[in-house]
Amino acid sequence: MAGPVHSILAEVRRLNARVVATGRSFGAAFSTVLVGTWSPRGAMFEVVPRDMRTTDPTRADEIMQGYFALAGRMVDLDGRELFAITPPTDAFARELHSFDWLRHLRAVNGYNTDPSRSAAAAAQARSYILNWIATRSTHPGLVSTPQIAACRALNLTNHAAFLLDSADPPTYRAIMTAIIGDIRFAFTHRSLVNDPTDCCKLVLACVSVAHALVEHIGVKTKTLEALAGALADAIHRDGGPVTRRLGDLPTLLAQMLSLRALLETRGMAVPVRLTQTIDASMRMLRMVRHRDGSVARFHGTRSLARLESDLISSILTYDTERGHLPVFARNTGYTRLEAAQSVVLVDCAGPPKGTASREAHAAALAFEWSHGNERIISNAVEIGQPVGTDIFQQRQTGAQSTLCVQGLSSASFQGTQDDAELLAGGLQVTLAKAETGADRNLSGRHTGYRAKFGVDHERSLSLQDDGRALSGRDRLLLPTDKVATGGRNAFTLNFHLQPGLRAKQTDARTVHIATRQCLILFEANAGSITLINQADRLGYRGPRHAYQIVVTSEAALPADISWRFVVERTVDTSKQPTAQEAVA
Repeated sequence: MAGPVHSILAEVRRLNARVVATGRSFGAAFSTVLVGTWSPRGAMFEVVPRDMRTTDPTRADEIMQGYFALAGRMVDLDGRELFAITPPTDAFARELHSFDWLRHLRAVNGYNTDPSRSAAAAAQARSYILNWIATRSTHPGLVSTPQIAACRALNLTNHAAFLLDSADPPTYRAIMTAIIGDIRFAFTHRSLVNDPTDCCKLVLACVSVAHALVEHIGVKTKTLEALAGALADAIHRDGGPVTRRLGDLPTLLAQMLSLRALLETRGMAVPVRLTQTIDASMRMLRMVRHRDGSVARFHGTRSLARLESDLISSILTYDTERGHLPVFARNTGYTRLEAAQSVVLVDCAGPPKGTASREAHAAALAFEWSHGNERIISNAVEIGQPVGTDIFQQRQTGAQSTLCVQGLSSASFQGTQDDAELLAGGLQVTLAKAETGADRNLSGRHTGYRAKFGVDHERSLSLQDDGRALSGRDRLLLPTDKVATGGRNAFTLNFHLQPGLRAKQTDARTVHIATRQCLILFEANAGSITLINQADRLGYRGPRHAYQIVVTSEAALPADISWRFVVERTVDTSKQPTAQEAVA
């Protein structure tokens, strides 16, 4: 009898132990959710991610004197609290609340040997942050987004040593609570972010902040689990952004490189997908750069105004390959021709899908050309440059360096607002490349005008081996591959010169272009050429000339025009007159 009783008691004890263990597991999980995962209690940083962007001590001086220059506008606090002002524009408000400008205040540490000035800069930075914390319930909805919350948390984390080393305990706790609160809000609301690049930057920021913390294992696990999906959604396998906005590459790469360095410093495993994406995106960045170091302007609405060439230079110092340069990104849809001093970059795909197309251009087979260290032909040159530009107008085909039929775009816009989605419809692009003899050749064809006019646009480009001649041929072809006639298929070829260049039309078929380094001849074998002087356009860097060469087809002739740019001579810039003066 004792045996069965003993067995029953033993089983009861095992069940009791299992219940207790299960209860402890649930309790630990519950505690992690309430305390360990998102609680700021005991939060501290061990190693913080590096901010790879450049700093400007002059901007730091302005900020310390109460002058804030953000998004092209200047505000004088004039004794007011920073977050009591009314931002002049929405863009100003977003930059203000993201705390991107903190890096300039931190620059005081690096450029000033006076410890009292560095302490004053840190104290002023803390006062701005505390003012933001005290007034956060009154902040407008446009700055209360997950994207801005993630950006703010990352900026505060990047500069945590500068901000918190000499902070008193209440200030320390308040700032740490704000950081944890921001990444919690951003991460749990990331599904509200439609743009894949913004969502990826949000997740990268959350992972970086989480892995800078000493504890908070739950935060590390949750955010890292979301990283692979965010990278896959935002970046193609060839390293290009899904949005096709090349301006997204530097900021994405800077965050990815910073996160990888943080993980390596802390002795943590670097996810394979992160390493693969960095390598692919590094190759893509090298591929889409011109010789002056800047990236092409395709699909770069607004973002390219904030590109920093020194950020790109900093990123490329991490490029360990430096081998053969890619010339075709099939997934992202760009190709490159290069010879001697010339680089040609071509958009050889339609717009991205869904919400990713809200800043895309109808730019199938548009190209950019640079010679030496100067851009000659740009695409949508006004995007992000002049103040008050009509963004919607500049997204249409007529604003791109490509062919436009009857003033209509090769893709369709869903709506008429600046951020209208761009629909490819039946647009398909085919491409063929070859190197024959002394030339680099490319031939592309797209169907964007087939439904509207029953024709396809074919563009052939040929870059001479010495880089001094770029030839092209544009045709409208019927589905039978015969050349269409004029009439309802009347078209224009648009070539947007880089702002700041000078141009002069010498006859009906010839235009001379002057850069700081060379004189260039443009000519076409058919059509009528018009040189449009868009006069002085107000930009962030002041007024600059912006010329456009427009070649219009003739209704009675086949829709077939050949053209070329030829570098006639290089100018010694140390002598007078300059090339621009010679043309003027």
